[in-house]
Amino acid sequence: MWYARDRQYIPLETVEDVDKISQCVYYELHLDNHPTVYALRHSAHTSMVSRGMYYRSMVYALRHSAHASMVLRGMYYRSREYHMEKFNSNFEIKSIIQYVKRIAVVTGGKRGIGFEICKQLVSSDRDLLVVITAKDEQKGLQSLDKLRTLGLSENVAVRQLNVKNPASIASFADFINTKFGKLDILVNNAGVNGIIVDEKNLNVKPDEVTGVKQYMTKQIMLQTYETAKDCIETNYYGTKHVTEALLPFLNMSTSPRIVNISTGISKLENIKDDRMKKMLSNVDGLTEDVLEEVVTGFLRDAKDNLLEEKGWDEPFSAYIVSKTVINAYTRVLAKKYPSFRINTVNPGFTKTEMTHYQGIYTPDEAAKGPVRLALIPDEGPSGRFFFQTEETNF
Repeated sequence: MWYARDRQYIPLETVEDVDKISQCVYYELHLDNHPTVYALRHSAHTSMVSRGMYYRSMVYALRHSAHASMVLRGMYYRSREYHMEKFNSNFEIKSIIQYVKRIAVVTGGKRGIGFEICKQLVSSDRDLLVVITAKDEQKGLQSLDKLRTLGLSENVAVRQLNVKNPASIASFADFINTKFGKLDILVNNAGVNGIIVDEKNLNVKPDEVTGVKQYMTKQIMLQTYETAKDCIETNYYGTKHVTEALLPFLNMSTSPRIVNISTGISKLENIKDDRMKKMLSNVDGLTEDVLEEVVTGFLRDAKDNLLEEKGWDEPFSAYIVSKTVINAYTRVLAKKYPSFRINTVNPGFTKTEMTHYQGIYTPDEAAKGPVRLALIPDEGPSGRFFFQTEETNF
C-alpha cells in the first residue's frame, strides 16, 4: 500500500492515520507537509481490477479500495472537492468494470455524420461507451432507438447538450464527472451552416459552391448578421466552450483524443479578408486571443455590412470563417496539450440535413475519417488537418 508525497510513492504505513489506512485511502502531501485527501496516482494494469486494485489519476481525487472484498461490499470511494462519499452497498463489479471502458462524447450525434460516428465507434470497440449529445434530448433518444434496432445500444448513453448554453455545458460536464469521472474521446461535431436556404431551387453541385459559378448560390442562399452570429457562436464558441469544460476529464485519460469536424472550404485559400488570412496563416503566432480577434472582427464587419468590401462574395462566409478558426484552434490545442492527439477533419461534401441532402458522400462514408482519428494510436499525428482518412494541408 502506498501514498503519494510530492508525486513519489511512499509506503502507506508511514501515514499515521490508522483509521484511514484501514480504509485504504490514499494521500498526497501538500508542500506544507500536512496529509490531505487529494489525488490518487494509478496502476495501468487493468488486470488489477479483478483484485479491486484499479486506480485512476484524477483532478477530483478518485480513490478505490485496494481490497477485492471491499469492492464486493460496495466500498468504493471517490472524493470531489476533497469530500469523501461512499457508493451504495449494491455497487456491483459490473459498475466497476465500466470504469475501465473508454468513454467517448459525440456532440450533435443525433443524426447525419454525428450519428454515423456514434454507430461506428460503438461497433469498433466493445469496451468503448459512447455518449450521444443532442440539443433536443428526445431526438437523441430516437437515435438510441435506431441503434437498438441494430443491436448497438448497450454501450450508448444520451444526454442533452446545447453547445451555445453555458448552463447546459456545465450540466453536461457535471454528468461526465458524476457518471464516468473521465473522458477519453471528444468529437466536436455539432454545427450549423449559418444560412437561410431556398430549398425549392436548391440543386448545387460541389464545383458550384465556390468559384466562377458561386453567383448561383446567392440566388438560393442568404446570410444575415443574425445567421452569421449564430454560426460563429455555435461552430467556434460552442466547440471551444464544450472543449474547455471537458478538458479536466480528458486530462484523466491515458489516451485523450479530440476530433474537430471541419469542411473543405475552411482552407486558408478561401479566406478573402487579407488581414484575417495573414493572422491565421502565422502558425507560430496563433493563440486563442488571435482567434478571438478574428471572429469578433468578422462579426463586426458583418454587422456593419462590410463583408463584400472585405472580399467576401459568398453567402456563407460565416461558415467558412467558423471552420477555418476551428482548424486554427485545433493547432493551438495540439501545441498546448502535446500528450493529446488533437486533429481536425473534413468529412467531405455529405448528403445530410444540414446540406439539404446535396453532396457526394453518404454519412457512413463521411464518418470513417473522424472515427479513425478518434481511435488513432498514441504515436499518431496531432495538430493536423485531414480530408476523410488522408492528411491534407490547412
